[in-house]
Amino acid sequence: MRYNLLRYLYSLLLIGLTPFILLRLLWRSLRAPDYRRRVTERFGFYAQTFLHGGICLHAVSVGELMAARPLITRIQAEFPHLPLTITTTTPTASMQVKKIFADTVQHVYLPYDYPGAVQRFIKIFHPQLMIIMETEIWPNLYHYLNQAQIPVIMANARLAEKSLRGYKRFKFFFAPILRNVTCISAQSAMDADHFAQLTYPTQQIKIMGNIKYDVVVPAHLVERAQQLRKVWPERFVWIASSTHAAEEALIISTLITIKKQYPQILCIIAPRHPECFDSVAEKCRAQGLTLARYSLQEEVTLTTDVLIADVMGELFFFYALSDVAVVCGSFAPIGGHNVLEPAALGLPIIVGPQMFNFKTILADFLADDALYQVHDAQELLTRLLHCLAHPDEAQRVGERAHQLVLMNQGAVNKVWEEVVKWVH
Repeated sequence: MRYNLLRYLYSLLLIGLTPFILLRLLWRSLRAPDYRRRVTERFGFYAQTFLHGGICLHAVSVGELMAARPLITRIQAEFPHLPLTITTTTPTASMQVKKIFADTVQHVYLPYDYPGAVQRFIKIFHPQLMIIMETEIWPNLYHYLNQAQIPVIMANARLAEKSLRGYKRFKFFFAPILRNVTCISAQSAMDADHFAQLTYPTQQIKIMGNIKYDVVVPAHLVERAQQLRKVWPERFVWIASSTHAAEEALIISTLITIKKQYPQILCIIAPRHPECFDSVAEKCRAQGLTLARYSLQEEVTLTTDVLIADVMGELFFFYALSDVAVVCGSFAPIGGHNVLEPAALGLPIIVGPQMFNFKTILADFLADDALYQVHDAQELLTRLLHCLAHPDEAQRVGERAHQLVLMNQGAVNKVWEEVVKWVH
């Protein structure tokens, strides 16, 4: 009774915040116009008809979608007769769903957690199973899925110590919400213990490892990259991947300093968000750097300083072009981004100090000396110069990263064993 009252109050609060939610969408659309499109889907109204009775998988953004890719492929191969619906929250992830899977899946935005919106979503799709990637806790979604007797698997779930402290303050609310989840597939024993501290039944927690280790290297992208590298075989190439606006100046200034000693160096900058493509190019030009934009098919010559990777979904291609990967989101309070893709290619990896979203992975890599972590701009510069001067050592670090990825694969198979229990 207390839980239902709290959920009712939560719903009233959410409804009251609707004008601010719409204003936030409008604000975000000033930089990313796609936030203005398909707004009705965020309230559970869809412009077309869909097949129901299949499997629904929610990946909030690009990172979760790419992690889920091997699982999605497995579902399509094993259950070709079932409709597969992929939901996302961000337009960038939406674009990736369409680019990677085209019309082989159904795709919509997952609605906001209004009672009516969630109920409309469930009525339209009524899946046999709902898979939530990582840790998304939505009171009304889980409540109404449970009412409809639709099992929910929280796959690749993680719960950091900081998040746990927040949830524990309101355990009287979050504990009943989580009990609507059928199974939690935890990344690690630490994550499993954290969920148990929220009084989630321990017999329903399975430690399955991190799905992100089951990374699949697209062979065609690597082959294309190898062909292109033959055009500039003598150049040292480093990539700054998944950069955020707050990190652009750091990357550009580091490149300018390195160029004084190694004028032939080439930097690939791959912004995390499409709305940053133009700003990166403008900042490079303002510093006198010559650049090529990949989306415009501009040629990379011997005098090109920067290649802007201004496309989405081809990060593997740009990693395969590179000798060293600087994985960003870690030089600003973002929490870092996935290091497993460059690791799968055997690249030496450099990250910054802000890797709190990947604590377990970071600890594993540091324990094996499988990446470099730096703490400021000077250390980043020093480490890149060291990789240039000692390529054999850097290569050994990259090989250790590759082996670590191979040793930790298998989580998808474990999650799959849970999926097949609930699908027919």
